[in-house]
Amino acid sequence: MPNPSILANVSHAPGWAFFRSVNQVILRLRQEPGIAVFALSFAVICLDYVVAPGLNAVTPAFACGFLAVLLLRQSLQSASAPSPAGPTWRRALLFLLLHSALVAGFLVMQGVNTPIGNAAFNRTVISTLARYLVLLPTVVLLPLVAWRRFARLHRAELIAASIALLSFFPHRIFLMAWPWYSQALGH
Repeated sequence: MPNPSILANVSHAPGWAFFRSVNQVILRLRQEPGIAVFALSFAVICLDYVVAPGLNAVTPAFACGFLAVLLLRQSLQSASAPSPAGPTWRRALLFLLLHSALVAGFLVMQGVNTPIGNAAFNRTVISTLARYLVLLPTVVLLPLVAWRRFARLHRAELIAASIALLSFFPHRIFLMAWPWYSQALGH
């Protein structure tokens, strides 16, 4: 049997600092379900961008990643009571199915030529909405009670992530309005 004093000295060695930090992060992930939720959303949104390049908008992924990092930073600084359990496998499966349906619907809409009068405007609206709707399936990862508690506890982080999400939004409005705006300029 190894000597306990040797193990204690090894666990405090500088090389083990990384493993202690990783262990601390894993413990916080279990205590704070919001970190896991937004980290999963970040990963799936990045995967969506690989599968459907037309959905590529940096802001939803950046907002999810930014929020996950803010939550992790805050949870490492404070010793809060454990939160309710994180997403269950059923909720995660529903989340993945909703994301798949959203991406498949976007890919189908991209390939369909609509015979509507202002197809450029419709395509722009659908594309812009789909880029931000990739965040919607995140709601199914936690029960409503957990979302209420999360919103109450992490209001500042949510505001910061909303600012990050909407920081490029005026550009999107301009792209959506361009077909009408250009016609108004032409007349």
